[in-house]
Amino acid sequence: MWSILLSVVSSIMSPVGEYLKTKAQTSIAIAQTQLEVRKAEITMATEIAKANVEQSKAQLSATSQGFKIFSYAILTLPVLIVCFSPAHGKELFNNLAVIPVWYAQLYVAVVGVIWGLPIASSAVSGIFSAVQHSWLERQPVKIEKLKALNEAKLADSLRKNLFQNGMTQEQWTAILNATKSSLEN
Repeated sequence: MWSILLSVVSSIMSPVGEYLKTKAQTSIAIAQTQLEVRKAEITMATEIAKANVEQSKAQLSATSQGFKIFSYAILTLPVLIVCFSPAHGKELFNNLAVIPVWYAQLYVAVVGVIWGLPIASSAVSGIFSAVQHSWLERQPVKIEKLKALNEAKLADSLRKNLFQNGMTQEQWTAILNATKSSLEN
């Protein structure tokens, strides 16, 4: 009887054992495949990094050292003027603000072509962002100056043209509020 029972249990356990063995082999194969994929990704990333370094070296060596020094000096000169003579620096940048936008954009394009956009590509987006930020900072100031309400001039003009005999405080308050409201919109 024990032999029959042992043979039945053995026949049941044999497929279970084979299943567990196959499952373990499959798990090992999946882990080895994932490891190989990770190794290939690391190798590819290393090769890409090496290629980028070589490309950067080639781009940087494309511009002469003398040109780099001259360009650096031209770009640094305004900063030094501001440091050593703030009044002249402020005047310099006020004068630069007079340059038409189209001319400044043309200048940036020409300098970009001379330097080679691949060399400056990492800095170009930062430069344009800074120029745009500076431009946007300047615009509200100009608009606010245009909108600025000179109450004394407004009162003088109204007295001279509309209210030669004078105006009441209520009239003045209503006119002032309406004017301020129109400037805010």
